Order: sequence, then structure tokens, then C-alpha cells
Amino acid sequence: MVKPKVTMTLVFEPKKIVVYAEGGEECAAFFHCILETPVRSVIEKLQKLDITGVQKARGINGELLKESGTYIIRNDLSVKPLTTSRIQAERKKFKIKDGEVLKEKAVTLGMDEARKLLKTFLDSKEGVLTSVFKDIINR
Repeated sequence: MVKPKVTMTLVFEPKKIVVYAEGGEECAAFFHCILETPVRSVIEKLQKLDITGVQKARGINGELLKESGTYIIRNDLSVKPLTTSRIQAERKKFKIKDGEVLKEKAVTLGMDEARKLLKTFLDSKEGVLTSVFKDIINR
């Protein structure tokens, strides 16, 4: 059985921190699956995740995720529909000035990444995306 994989784009300050990530409905469903499902069921659900027919799901904050669109995934793994104001809020939170260039890198999420994200989410006090993708932002 081929394991499903989804893609998201990290937006980061090189050698510092992941500011946020962007992903489609498949990515939103991926994070919904690993964060709102009882831990013992996560792997089973990820193996069955149909990334071509994502069903409506409630995000971490209880907001209804749409079937299509782009989402912002914050360093704390909260998922919300992507808006300009949310991007500006994240830039302000990390004291990134207007015009300051951030790098982008597409990453693939699969079973291994789900395990790392979930473990880091449960264990880490720093940003989850920054911790898990540290090698990528340090290149």
C-alpha cells in the first residue's frame, strides 16, 4: 500500500525560524488528523487518509475547514484559512519588517513527518515547524 503524502510550503527566515507554512486542503486534513485524533489512532487514520477527497473537518481552533483553499499552518501547528491579515500578524509576531525577504521551500509530509511533528508537538517548548524542519531552514 502506498502511503499518502501531501506538500506544504515553509516560509522562513534562513538559519532562524519558520514563520509559517502554507498548504492546501490536503495539508489542513493532514494536520487535523494528527492533532485531533486520539494518538493511538493517528497512524491508522493517516494510512487511510484519502488526499484526493478531503472531507470537511474542524480545525484546532474549532473553525470549519473549507474543502478547498489555502491554509496557514503556524509554528504551533494551528491551522486557519490563509488571509493577508494572518500573514501580516505572523510577520509582526516574529518582528519581520516590511520588504524583508523570507525564503520558501516545499516539503513533503508523510508518515515519518507525522511522527516527528506529533512527537515534537508533545515534547517541545519551541516552535514545532522550526524544530522538525531545522535542517531545511539552516541550509
